[in-house]
Amino acid sequence: MSKEQEIQELAAHFRALGAYDPDGWARSQVEEGIPQYARFVFLRQAWQSIIADGDAAWIDLHIGAAERQPRSPGASIGPALKRMLASGASREDIAEVVRVMQWSALEGMAYQLDDSGVVEYPSEKMPRVNWALFEVDEAGQPLHSIDCLHESVLDTDPTGREMRPKGVTRAG
Repeated sequence: MSKEQEIQELAAHFRALGAYDPDGWARSQVEEGIPQYARFVFLRQAWQSIIADGDAAWIDLHIGAAERQPRSPGASIGPALKRMLASGASREDIAEVVRVMQWSALEGMAYQLDDSGVVEYPSEKMPRVNWALFEVDEAGQPLHSIDCLHESVLDTDPTGREMRPKGVTRAG
């Protein structure tokens, strides 16, 4: 298979998964040797943990769960959401604030996966811990490191806006 055929086949996979620039992702993997498919799939899945753009249905779910189990971990979200709504905050604004904060947390985790040196130890004598994220084969053996994820968090925003406000495109 030629490089161009490989790029087109891989681009079809990226396209099927909803990549904004499937040809760019595929070309980078084939020509630069960066495991872009693994990076994209990991980040695409990570975005599934972030509330969808415009989704405010979770607000009532969390209020209800907190009312049913007020001593559960995270149950303080229920009364806080009720106070925000009572003070006039819209569901859409609450959802937008939470979505942006979730993206910020995802980006922070992506940086942390890349750099175990971010850990601040209280003593120079303490042993250091190193980590990395790897694509593995079916037997669990490492194939490629999946690094620099922070560089692609915005590229994988399901809205295609790279977390920009509604009405603002990638080009500005």
